[in-house]
Amino acid sequence: INAEYMGIFNCQPKEQTNSTKHTYTYFIMAAAPLTEKVFRRRVRLQSIEAHPTELAVVVKYDIEVAVVKDGRPEGEAELTERRVHSETIQLTGLNAHTDIELLAQQIVEKHNKTIGPSKLKLVENVLFLLQQREVDGGLPGDDALAAMRSRRFDAMAPNKAAEAQICHLDEYIEKLYSTDVQEEIQATALVLQLVKDANNLQILVSHETLLGALTRMLQENTNGKSMDLVFNVVQILLVLSHFNQFHALLTRYRGGVLVMHIIDFELRRDAHNKALLQKLKEDKAMPADDREQQEAQIKAMQKRQDKLLYACSHILYNLAQDPSVEKKMVQKGIVKYLVAMTERRNAELLTLCTTFLRKLSVFKENKDQMAELGIVKLLVGYLGVQNEVLLDSVLRLAFNLSFDPALRLDMVSQGTVTKVALLLSRPKQLDMVLKLLYQLSLDDAGRSAFAFTDAFDQLAGQLQDPASQLVLPLYINLTANARNALIVREGQHFKKIVRNLAQAPGASRAVFAPYLPTLVQLAAKSVTETDLLVEVLGVIANFHTRGEDNAPEIKWQWIDCLPMLVPILVGALAPGSREDDTVLEAVMVAGVAVADVECATVMAQSNVPQLLERVFHEKQQDDEIILQVVFTLAVFLSYEPTRKAVLANTPRMIACLVDLLHDQNVEIRCLCDQVLDMLQEVADSQWQSHVRELKFTLHNPEWQALLRDDDSEGETEFFVAQDVADELAFHPNDTTGILNLVGNLDDPNNAIEDDL
Repeated sequence: INAEYMGIFNCQPKEQTNSTKHTYTYFIMAAAPLTEKVFRRRVRLQSIEAHPTELAVVVKYDIEVAVVKDGRPEGEAELTERRVHSETIQLTGLNAHTDIELLAQQIVEKHNKTIGPSKLKLVENVLFLLQQREVDGGLPGDDALAAMRSRRFDAMAPNKAAEAQICHLDEYIEKLYSTDVQEEIQATALVLQLVKDANNLQILVSHETLLGALTRMLQENTNGKSMDLVFNVVQILLVLSHFNQFHALLTRYRGGVLVMHIIDFELRRDAHNKALLQKLKEDKAMPADDREQQEAQIKAMQKRQDKLLYACSHILYNLAQDPSVEKKMVQKGIVKYLVAMTERRNAELLTLCTTFLRKLSVFKENKDQMAELGIVKLLVGYLGVQNEVLLDSVLRLAFNLSFDPALRLDMVSQGTVTKVALLLSRPKQLDMVLKLLYQLSLDDAGRSAFAFTDAFDQLAGQLQDPASQLVLPLYINLTANARNALIVREGQHFKKIVRNLAQAPGASRAVFAPYLPTLVQLAAKSVTETDLLVEVLGVIANFHTRGEDNAPEIKWQWIDCLPMLVPILVGALAPGSREDDTVLEAVMVAGVAVADVECATVMAQSNVPQLLERVFHEKQQDDEIILQVVFTLAVFLSYEPTRKAVLANTPRMIACLVDLLHDQNVEIRCLCDQVLDMLQEVADSQWQSHVRELKFTLHNPEWQALLRDDDSEGETEFFVAQDVADELAFHPNDTTGILNLVGNLDDPNNAIEDDL
């Protein structure tokens, strides 16, 4: 009887002799004839799943064996025993061209004792999942999941984990002590659901056995027995580590120590997988399909490791907020683990590791250990990534390390200068890039490396940005190298630097004021070099005296330099001799050069006012030049010598200012109106009346037409103002006739003034 009983239940005699329960069972079976007992065996399918790492299908089922009373199969079971079994069906040769439906049919037929025909569609879905994973070389993405849903993947819905409820917490904890790994995985998944709800945290952490059970499971599985189980537990600890009030609790249960053990094991397993992958590449005798299958399995394992390592590192990063805990981590080799993980290719994991290393690098001991582990070589490889968050973290870590002279020279030797210089065009990282470049320019070796980059062009453009305060100090460092100084002097950079500095208000102009004569001499020598002349005139145009504390010093410089500058302006404003850029700068210099009455006297004796009038008429389509000419005219009208020269030699410009009151450019209209108002205040009565009549004529055309129709006798007298405008427009050189017309406006017998 014992022999037959043991054969049915697949038990061992040693285990049976030590069991009181089974001894009692033997007694019952011996009390009746053997022929009266009937044994009933049933197989119940639990799930059909894809293997997490291998190319295989995992079938889980229960075998139930019962002893039936009275020898009838349909009778009541007298004794029942249930065993959980798992069968792994290996799939060799599964690829993108495999017929999924045919393969599923073959599996169902071969394993008909465990998989019924009704589960055919479920097998197809699992095979399709494995096929997509094999083709993609990893876990399925969103497209694969969408395709599986279209293939009625909902047939697996009954096997999904139930929604966790806090009232069943004790049941979940009881399952944590199960000998079935799958049951433990399911229990930890349910606890993970609970811990994600902040309302449950206080209940969970106050439970007397929960954290102890979780850390026990973590300790028992640190050797990689079940990665799914470890990942669930680590995620639970990660959620708790986000709250500072739970850090002491995690430390008491040795959560940080266990997590570091997991990181150590996974890194050693990854090294083994890499060695195995290298052997596969070197093994030419292995079939290509087998090699590709094993490589895909290793890559899938690496992706799962990235997620687990990220969760573990994040726990340690959160716990390291306490300096004493951080010190213990360093003693246990956290720096070595973080540097090793920077060799991986997961962006989130790399960002976390570099951030953690930056936090640790403020201590000399940690920095020295990073240097020994070759951190610089690893960081240089990530300076060209497109991920903005990762790039910012890498730059910040490199900046911290650059304060060490040895590491700074190591960065230069690894080509860091060239790669960082290319990042000057990325505005989000500009501030950190400039800081790092400044650090690298502290040594002559680093300064020499800049000569082989395009950094000077980028830096010259950054000088105009007031927020870039490190550009000028960086230029000072770079020009300490002879080769760099030659590049700056011979290129366009030096001229742009000087011009941009001169545009800065206040102190910068005070610094440049003593060099105004030198700049004027340089402009005189560069008359034939248009590009240099434009830059020099642009610098000189910034030496105005409006609102400056150092205005007297600049005025004295202008008085000395103006006689030399006037011929340069005459040549630049001559019709058809210069480009528009040169003309614009010359007009601006003419406006700022009239700093006081003495300067105005020198300017009035030249033909600059007449040339301004010619430029004014030739450049009517260029709003910027017109605006600067009008401004310069306003400056000339502010001083008596230049005002007389303008009114006597260029009266046509005054009439044109009235016409510009209807210009499309708002700034031009406003400036012209201000100039005409100023002219009415500073000019004599003749010009005051003249300007008033010109503006009246421009703004009242309908009233003039009405008077022309009603009073033909006053037609001639009424249109005298219009005749004046016509005279000014068509006879610009006939100043005698113009003055005569203007003089008639003050005649007390003038009928026009009486009528107005």
